[in-house]
Amino acid sequence: MNVQNDLLLLAYLARKIRLDQGLTLENLKDENISVGTISNIENMEGNPSESKVYYLFEMLGYDREGVEELKRRESLEMEILRRKLECVESMLDDKDLAQTKVLLNRYMPSEYHALYPYANYLKGLQAFAYNDIERAKKLWDKTIELCKKQILTAKQHLIAKCHNELSTCCYRKNNLQEAIYHVEKGLKQFKAEEQNEIKYALICNHIFYLYRSGFIKESYLLLKRIWSSIHQIQRMRVKLLLHKLHCILLMKNNELDEAERCCADSIEITQCNLSQKSLLLDFLNILGSIYLKQGMYEQALEYFYLALDMDAEQKSPRRHADTYTYLTSLYTMQNKWAKAQDCMKNALSVGRKIKDDFRLVKILIISGVCIKKQKQYDKAIIYFKEAVQLCDKHDYFKQKCTAVYELIGCFDKMDHRKEFSQWAEEFYFLQRKLGWRLEADLYDIF
Repeated sequence: MNVQNDLLLLAYLARKIRLDQGLTLENLKDENISVGTISNIENMEGNPSESKVYYLFEMLGYDREGVEELKRRESLEMEILRRKLECVESMLDDKDLAQTKVLLNRYMPSEYHALYPYANYLKGLQAFAYNDIERAKKLWDKTIELCKKQILTAKQHLIAKCHNELSTCCYRKNNLQEAIYHVEKGLKQFKAEEQNEIKYALICNHIFYLYRSGFIKESYLLLKRIWSSIHQIQRMRVKLLLHKLHCILLMKNNELDEAERCCADSIEITQCNLSQKSLLLDFLNILGSIYLKQGMYEQALEYFYLALDMDAEQKSPRRHADTYTYLTSLYTMQNKWAKAQDCMKNALSVGRKIKDDFRLVKILIISGVCIKKQKQYDKAIIYFKEAVQLCDKHDYFKQKCTAVYELIGCFDKMDHRKEFSQWAEEFYFLQRKLGWRLEADLYDIF
């Protein structure tokens, strides 16, 4: 046995066996080994001699042959438990919550086991699946601290996985700045050239959060850097999310023909993966929005209503909100006010339930535009002001610019010069803060 090569495992085993036997460092010390030396062996500090390592295991009841057998047995048991916990993670991905709760309780290791941080991470996934976001965040924060203290790493990339999940929690709370912080912390766990599925998931979220924060150019450049690696990504959901972002950013960049081709290809891929139905609805909405932007209204309507028909039970309410928002915009352009207002009411109804303020801001702005175009300026102002309040809450500066610009238009039409001047000044300072040029983006719900 080469002690130096096996030191990680031996250090872990020494501590585990001592704790299993209910012994303290003081209980093991004698004239041949001190508390400090025992601590150094367990914590991989200093440079303990081979004889001291063997002596400690003798104190724990294992001779040299016993240590070899202990190593073999522990490695095998750890591999089996790791496989069991990985299966629990797969079940959590499939939303089999009742059985995962049973199995996680059954397989839960002791707190000093090398796989305890992984089990703790899975408890965070379980809490998140039950929408207990605050508990999930505490569990993932704890997992990160456990990993930092761990001598033997039995499950790779847990810190990166935790930061990725924490970013999702922040996004759910509409805190995009904190979400970006966590993905960047997670990406620092990898070398620049390293290829890994967790790394791809972090990059995907990084692009998405940058886009949602209004950093369109930065998100597009990051996407282009990773696009050549798209075929190396094994996780279908991550791959399709990158396809979705590619379509959206192409459309934002007015590369509509390429966006249409990308979206059509993405629909074909998604249709081969029926478990990704919500993403199929996204792609139908995106393709409809491309036709909407091209003024091809009949084609756009076909895809929007197909998205609604495919989810008649509203199992994907966010997609319903998007579809009805697009339809509100389309019917507004056609001056079909009854249909526009019907779709607007549906969009607002769903949008207020889903607790996604970014989407709700878009819905409110497009609802305001619909009412404004009917010259009901006093009613339109209500929607624009609510949008401004939400933008102020979450620092959605670009969306606020759009809402404030529309407010200025309403006060101008009503000849309310005081309010016009007040909001015109607000708009000016917003533009100075962002260095931003107003763009017509009412086609772009995502």
